[in-house]
Amino acid sequence: MSHSSSQKMATGLVVNRYPNIPAKFYQDTRVWVDRYARTGRLVYREFSDSFGANCPNDETDDENAETDRSSTSIERLAGRLAHIVQTRCKTVKVPTPSENNPDNPQFWKLLQKFAFVRNFVANERATLVTEGPSDIINIKSAIKLNPDWAPHIYNEQDKRFLVKFFPHEGVFAKCMGIEGGAGDIRRFLDFFYKPPKRINTTLRKQPVILITDNDKACSKIFSRLSNIHGIQIDVSQAQFAFKLQQYLYLLKSPHAGAKKETCIEDMFKSNDLKEPINGKKFEPDQSKFDPLKHISKVAFATLIGRKNDKEKYSGFEEYIRALDNCVSQSI
Repeated sequence: MSHSSSQKMATGLVVNRYPNIPAKFYQDTRVWVDRYARTGRLVYREFSDSFGANCPNDETDDENAETDRSSTSIERLAGRLAHIVQTRCKTVKVPTPSENNPDNPQFWKLLQKFAFVRNFVANERATLVTEGPSDIINIKSAIKLNPDWAPHIYNEQDKRFLVKFFPHEGVFAKCMGIEGGAGDIRRFLDFFYKPPKRINTTLRKQPVILITDNDKACSKIFSRLSNIHGIQIDVSQAQFAFKLQQYLYLLKSPHAGAKKETCIEDMFKSNDLKEPINGKKFEPDQSKFDPLKHISKVAFATLIGRKNDKEKYSGFEEYIRALDNCVSQSI
């Protein structure tokens, strides 16, 4: 019933040849991302005064209303970007989804820009970037059972964390290339030291903390950081907490006795590492891993955390206190 050249819309999508985002929706989103990258704030003006009793009006007289509205607007902007990516990825292939690469399509660069600003420039809380999800589980379990070690990381009264652990799954993790492994940390450093254009990095007020193992796989990371910041960092070094520059810290796994190449699991007692859990033993070496006999790092971290045994995390105290110092920027 319409002319072949006219725009055809269905459920908010342009469907002339294939489902696509309306041009104005994309252009508005791009403008808002640019404004957010330059100012660190964004206030989304509603087209209606109210959506009813179940949806409170943003226009309030509360003294903190501007801050609250900005936070809400950023969430909405994230939703718009996720909608764009979900639709565009159906028809456009992302050639290098985990890299800040000029060959990436424009919408992917837009998502990378937003994710970088939100988590590492205009972040309202300290952001912790770990090698893998098991590190997050172990750190959280140790802190929950020993909250006095980390008063700047965990609010014991409210039972909530005061920092952000960057996730290893989801569209924002994928676009930043932080999906697990030392290689992802190296890729993240490419973003950090050479971010997308038109980002006001002077907005940064909260620290970004890199949490890594202390092994040969991370030696390239340590070498790069040493060259950039003029700080001696290597696997054989006993020091494990470093201030690299303002708002950027490194925390590597500490030595475990005579063992220098370590991961976070080496802070557990050897008996805990060898003790079978549900009939299986912990095996961190992927070349030796047998799913019929062994449990993975994530499974081990989850299962040992469920025991709620403070004694099992006794070896984490110095490490967690150092992490808390990084978060409070007192190191």
